[in-house]
Order: sequence, then C-alpha cells, then structure tokens
Amino acid sequence: MSLRKLLIFGLAALTLLSCDAEKEEISNPESIDEIIESTKDMKEHSKKIKEELEEWKSQDSEESLVYYKKGDDFYKDGNLRGAIDSWQEAIKLNPELEKELNEKSSDAYFNLGHSYHQNNELDHAILAYKNSLELNENHKAHNNLGVALMMKGGFYGGYTIDHVDQNVKPFFANAYKSIPSDHYDLYLVEAAIAHFDNAVKCNKYYALSYYNRALANKDAGFANAAVSDLEKVIELRAEWSKEARDLINNIKK
Repeated sequence: MSLRKLLIFGLAALTLLSCDAEKEEISNPESIDEIIESTKDMKEHSKKIKEELEEWKSQDSEESLVYYKKGDDFYKDGNLRGAIDSWQEAIKLNPELEKELNEKSSDAYFNLGHSYHQNNELDHAILAYKNSLELNENHKAHNNLGVALMMKGGFYGGYTIDHVDQNVKPFFANAYKSIPSDHYDLYLVEAAIAHFDNAVKCNKYYALSYYNRALANKDAGFANAAVSDLEKVIELRAEWSKEARDLINNIKK
C-alpha cells in the first residue's frame, strides 16, 4: 500500500472513531442527566432572579407610597416645596405615578406662584407658573403668568393678583384712563398675550383670560383683537357687560 493510500485510510478511520465517540456521548444516559440537571439549575436561577426583582419592585412601590403620602401631608400644611419634592421622589421610585403626581405637582407650583404673586415677587411667581405649565398645561397658570408678565411690564398699577381678579369691573371701567401704552414694556405685554392665547385654548369658557387679553391687546395697539375679546367677555359674563361695552366704545373712538 502506498504512503498516500495509507494516510487516506488513517484519516477515514479517525473520522469513524470520532463519530462513534459522539454517538456514544449522546446516547450516554449520564450526559443526558447532566443536561437536564443543568437546565433545571438555569430555571431555578432565573426564577430566583425574577422573585428578587419582584421583591425590589414591591419595596420601591411601598416606598413610593410613603413619599406620596408625605407629599400630601406637606401640601395640607402649606409646605408646597416639600410636597413637590416628595411627589417627584415618588415618581422616581414608581414611574406609573408620573401622570397623577405631575398634575398634583403642577397645582402646587401654581399655588406657590400665586403666593409669590400676591406678595408682588413677580420673578419668583413667573418661574413657579412656568414650572406648573411644564408639568401640566392648564388655563389658570397661563392666565396668571400672563398677568404677572403684564405687571412686570408696568400694567395694573402695582396691584396684587387677587385684587385684579376680585375687582374686574373697576379695572374695565378705568382701563381707558390707564397710563399711555408707551410707559409699558410692550415685549412683556406681547409675551403675556401669548399666554392668554394658550389659556383660551385650554379653556375657551374662562372669561378672565379674554378680559386680560383684551386689556393687553388694547395697550399693544391691537384694537380689533381687543374688541373681539371684549365681545366674548360679554357673551360669557353678562354681569361685566356694561363696563366691557364702555371700553369697546372708547376703543372705537
């Protein structure tokens, strides 16, 4: 037999031996048992990890409820900052609470802004209203932010937000006697108009936003827009009709 044939025969024999070994290993009951045991171990390990994850999730959920309740308690006590911080911590632990607690945080920021606004701390009020709107679009925050910007621009004669809201009719009656518009910061007045626009989009029945936008439009030189807003005010709030009509007549002169 030539050397070449001998090598080929040897390789073939090795291949057959290798295949026989593989068959033997596959058919070996001990190897199958090892595979089964290994699979069981993997399943047990996976189950343990899942249980641990569920336990951690449960702990986070329970802790989030602690922060949730703490936020509610802070809010009732008037500690708005504490309420907001606690609710945001609850969201970090349980993201499913995000929508609900963002709305509550938005309300807290609105009330915080109103508190600053009432004390004429306009920069702080403006920031709080903006934070409120970042968490939840709402007509009241847009309206009050617009008023704060107008106050910062020199409108409303330094009165507080509550005085403005509670004395709408006198402001209507005296609007045409107000300081000439060149005394105002028109950039801020126009920024305020944008927020009154958004307030109306959020709630088209909120007469106060139309009223405030009418005053802003009047002093920004948008007479037709001011008249249109005043007509809407009359439609929504009959008790403001006389003052609104007087202002319309003054604008049309």
